Amino acid sequence: SETPPPAQNLKFGDYSFTLKAKKPGGGVQEGYQFDKPIIISMLYSVKAILDGTAAPTDWEPMLTIYDVDTKTWIPAKNTCPPETRWDEINHAERRYSVAVCHLTQFAVFYQKRPVIVHGHYAVGNERVWTNSSAVLQRLVAGDADASAGVETVLVQLVRDAATGTLAAVDFGFDASDSYDPDGTVDVWTWTTVGVSGANTTAAFATQHGETNTLSISEPGIVRATLEITDNTDGRRTKDFWFWADEPPIAALGAGLPSQPAPKPNNVWPSKLVHAAVEDVSFAVVVDGTASWDPEASPLLASWSLVDGQLSSRYGASTVTLAPAIAAPASNHLTGVVTGLRAGTRHRVALDVTTDDDSGASGSAVMDVIVNALPRLQVTAPEVVFLPGGTNVTLSIAGSDDLDGTVVRRTWTLAAVRPSDIFDRVTVSSLGTGSTETVTISNVTERCEFVYTVELEDNDGGVINSGPRSVVFKYLSAAVAVANTDVSQVVSPPRWATMARVQFNGSQSFDLDGDIKSYAWTVSSAVVHGENDEMAAMTANVALGSANTAFGYMWRGYTAGDFIVTLTVIDSDNVQLRDSVAVRVLGVLDVASATDRGYISLLLPATNTTLSAAPHVHPEAAVTKYVWSVVSSTVVGGASCSPVLSVTTSGPAPASGPAPSADTMISGLCGAGTYVVGLSMDLVDTVDSSAYTVASTVTVVVHEPPTARVNSTMRTAASSTSLATVVGRVETVSALDSIDDRVELTYAWTASPALVTFDDATSASTKMRAVSAGR
Repeated sequence: SETPPPAQNLKFGDYSFTLKAKKPGGGVQEGYQFDKPIIISMLYSVKAILDGTAAPTDWEPMLTIYDVDTKTWIPAKNTCPPETRWDEINHAERRYSVAVCHLTQFAVFYQKRPVIVHGHYAVGNERVWTNSSAVLQRLVAGDADASAGVETVLVQLVRDAATGTLAAVDFGFDASDSYDPDGTVDVWTWTTVGVSGANTTAAFATQHGETNTLSISEPGIVRATLEITDNTDGRRTKDFWFWADEPPIAALGAGLPSQPAPKPNNVWPSKLVHAAVEDVSFAVVVDGTASWDPEASPLLASWSLVDGQLSSRYGASTVTLAPAIAAPASNHLTGVVTGLRAGTRHRVALDVTTDDDSGASGSAVMDVIVNALPRLQVTAPEVVFLPGGTNVTLSIAGSDDLDGTVVRRTWTLAAVRPSDIFDRVTVSSLGTGSTETVTISNVTERCEFVYTVELEDNDGGVINSGPRSVVFKYLSAAVAVANTDVSQVVSPPRWATMARVQFNGSQSFDLDGDIKSYAWTVSSAVVHGENDEMAAMTANVALGSANTAFGYMWRGYTAGDFIVTLTVIDSDNVQLRDSVAVRVLGVLDVASATDRGYISLLLPATNTTLSAAPHVHPEAAVTKYVWSVVSSTVVGGASCSPVLSVTTSGPAPASGPAPSADTMISGLCGAGTYVVGLSMDLVDTVDSSAYTVASTVTVVVHEPPTARVNSTMRTAASSTSLATVVGRVETVSALDSIDDRVELTYAWTASPALVTFDDATSASTKMRAVSAGR
């Protein structure tokens, strides 16, 4: 035959066929040529050819024709013009498709495909995994090849701090060791596409070559493909998948637009807040909720305060400040800064991390500036008494701004009564923003004015006085006196009747009308030479008839110096005050005694030590104690005569060591009550006056109390244990507990600490299970 055999690397296939065209009138038209290519698709088999020596995918089918002019076998696709030539091989389905442009005798030949060999392109610092994560599946949705699961290289793009642009990441490829088992590799072709064939900015340095460099500078999924072609047009491809992950953008600030762009060097505009100088409890909320991830992954947040960035705006020390930042559990992208003070600034940092396979992170910083509001100091009386007073000056000259300047001072002034008073008085100009004093003069009648003043500083901080009144009227006054001696008060203990200190405010007066109300308060207490707010509060709560003209102290106080203040409101709603100083020299007490004067002993106790523990003013001294057994009442009626180890201790000099405060009572005859008397002598060291105070304390000998607990919990199945569930509120009660002699106290505890109590010292309380267990 004149047709030469195919080359050694080609094998005859299982298929040979002829396609010819029919003439319109009948007969065959040889060499028919189409105007446009037609597609021939065929399923092929290589079983008989391979005989098990290689996998089907290692072989490449080719539809050929014998070119009579050149006397060579040529690909059938070459029957078409170059711009329309096309063929496709699906090795997995063994499907071969080719475009042809004229009809003739066709034959299918096979050859071995070239083999791709490449070096490792993801070196060291890149993570590689098979696409099985939820995040990657979301990003490749719609791409059948990627969604099926492909080896994917994570590329964590880095954002330039100054410009915010993403820096390119390069990967080097070397396929120079690729080979063809039955020929030579002639062409290396490199291409890139995105998900489902979309365009991508990722690109190779060159389209052809044994080696190449892939550059990725934008986020997304990149499918890089290498195709090698041998000298007989045999081909093989390999895909390389990349996930280019853009770091999340941490954003700080309220009211930001959706998906804000990053800021240069991650520094966001400062947050300015205003606080009063004396305010120590305010918090600053920093909004990071505009932070976002370009791949839409959820974010984890971490807040911090940048070391070394805490400073004062006016030179004050910040050594004692301990600011902190935390996020509420309900919104981890909101930071709450506490511990700052007015006139300070600090830098807040937010770090966000994507909650996905990448774990990419971004950060942002913001300066929190706490502007100190102006300190408004108003100097003005609340009342001016006629007829001597005819004018008043309202002044804010003492106001200032610690960390800036006051730029605006705005006054308002209105007449309350009579409404036309401005027709008969003179008022200085309220000014246009810089006036520090306002004067009302030529007042000759009862009247009332209300004024406000507002200051604004250079940072926009505004403080307003609120409405303040100044009243012109005839004389009124609060007059507070004591009906008892208040300079040397000596009192029995708290369980007895304490000394009553009586106050009288009935002499308060108002020439223009009646006093509307009275209010007595303990405004301060000095105990052992120190201000004691708790002592003042305790005594204040115990005041009797506090809202009448006749208040009194009768319990809840201790030794010390107290200021009791009377506040009255007159007919013009003017508050007037007067005070009485109370000096308490001593209050008798016994160590371990309850509020009812009991000392509890459990059987079989027969003795105990009693210790006087009086509360004594620094200007007083105890000189003597006298103990005595007042009575003994034994359960069952038996007689008993307990004895005291010490009955008299002292006298001791006022300037010397105090007498012993201890005695032992012994010979107790079992369950019963034993009343012991105690008297104390003390001296006022200021004037050497002497005082004696006496009372009793009761020693109770008894059986231990019996605890009885009731609850709303149900009994667990097949058990005597009580059961509840985490979060449920149960009631537990010990009200049925009993004791034979003294009042009970309560202390609820749990071990292990699986539950909490609303009030662990109450006889009945609410209990909540916080953890499961037994």
